[in-house]
Amino acid sequence: MDDLLEQMSILADQAGDWRPHLPYAAAVGFLEDEKYQQQHGAHVDGCQYCQQLIDALRPSEDTMAKLLSRVAELSLGSEVRVDFADAVAEARWNLDSLRDVVLAQSHGDHPGALRAWANAQQHLVHASQSLDDLNGGALVPWTATVALSLDTQPNVTPLERGRNKFGEILGDTVSLLLASRLRVALAGDLQTGGISERICNLAHRFGRRRVSARSKNFPVAVDELKLGVTEYCAWPVHISMPLEKVDTYEANFGKLGMIQWLTLQGESRPYSDFVEMDRHQPVAEEWERGLTALRNTMIHDSLGQITMGGSTDISHGAMPSLAQDAMASLRSESPLYVLGGFGGCAHEVAVAMKLTEKQPTDYFNWQGFDEFSRFIGAKHLHNGLNDSENHTLAETTDVEEAVQLVGLGMGRVVSQLERRS
Repeated sequence: MDDLLEQMSILADQAGDWRPHLPYAAAVGFLEDEKYQQQHGAHVDGCQYCQQLIDALRPSEDTMAKLLSRVAELSLGSEVRVDFADAVAEARWNLDSLRDVVLAQSHGDHPGALRAWANAQQHLVHASQSLDDLNGGALVPWTATVALSLDTQPNVTPLERGRNKFGEILGDTVSLLLASRLRVALAGDLQTGGISERICNLAHRFGRRRVSARSKNFPVAVDELKLGVTEYCAWPVHISMPLEKVDTYEANFGKLGMIQWLTLQGESRPYSDFVEMDRHQPVAEEWERGLTALRNTMIHDSLGQITMGGSTDISHGAMPSLAQDAMASLRSESPLYVLGGFGGCAHEVAVAMKLTEKQPTDYFNWQGFDEFSRFIGAKHLHNGLNDSENHTLAETTDVEEAVQLVGLGMGRVVSQLERRS
C-alpha cells in the first residue's frame, strides 16, 4: 500500500491541482477513521471522483466480484503462464519437502498430515493440467514403482472402526501412494468396472506432474511419466480371450494406464505380436509358468511389493494367489510390505511369518501355509523398516499410518541403493 500511495502521489503532482480532493492516505482510511469522515465527509458526499477513489482503494464485495469477472475473461500471455508453471513447480517442491518431514517423524505423531498433503498435491495437479500446451514443459518422473498384490474378491476381516469395505481401503491406499509419486503396478484384471479401472481413474488425480519450463527434461517416455498405473497381463489370461475383447480393453484401458502384455516367459511385447497366435484355453502347465513369469517380471520392475487383503481360495498353483506373490518376493529377497491389519490372506501371511502377535481364531489350513516358516521375522522382508515398524504395519487398520510406513521404508531402500552405487 505504501508503494501504491507513493506512485499515486507522483501522478497527482504531474496532473495539476489536487488540493480540493481527498489525500490518498485519507482515502485509504476514510471508511474506518471517524477523523477523516468529519474532516472530508461533506466534500466526499458531493464528489464522484473521491467516491470512486475510496471504492478503488477499499473495494466492496460487489466491486471485487465485477473485477474478478473481468480478469477471468482476459487471456494470459505466455510469460505469465511460464511464471505460473514455475510457481506450481516450487509449490510441489515445498510440498515434497513437507512430506519428507512428515515421514521422518515417528508414525502417528501427525494424524491427518499425510492426507492433507495428498489433497494439496491433487489440487496442484489440477492446476498444472491447465499448462498442457506450455512449450518446453517437462513431466516429473515417478520416484519408483510399487507392485500391488490383492484379489478382486478378498475376504477381509471387519475392522474395529467400522470400515469393512475393501474398496474404500484400497482407494485410500492407492491415492496416498500415487500422491507420493509411487507408480502402481498390478496383475491384469480385464473386467469393466474392475479394480484396475478403478485404480486408473484414481491415478489421473495425481498422474500428471509439470515442472518449470526451464528445468531439465527427463529422458523418459512421456506416456511412462504421465500414466501412474502399469497393468501386467499374463500369457494364460490374454491368450484365452477373444481378440475383440482384448482390442476393446486395450483401447479403453490404454488411455488410463500402461499395459504390459507378457509372453509365457514373462517378456513384455506389443499386443500386435500376439494377434496371429491361436486363441485357446491354457493347460495347467501354462497357468503355472505364465503366472510365475508374471510375478517375477513385476518384482523385477518394481522397487517393492505391497500385499493386502486377498482370498485364501486356491485357483492356480499350490497356495493362494496372494501368498504366492508374497513368497516370490521373499525368495528373491525383494522388499515386501505386509498390510495384515485389513484381513484376508495378507493377515494370514503376517501370522505365518510371526510379524504380528495376534493369534488366529481358526487354524489356517491352506496348502503352502507352512512354507512361510522358513521366513520367520521382519529380517526377511528387506523393506527398510525395523522389527517394530513392520509389526505396526502388519497390525494397523489405519490406511494413512500404513502408507506412511511404506513410504518411510521405500525411502530407506532408495537411500541404501544410492549408497551402494
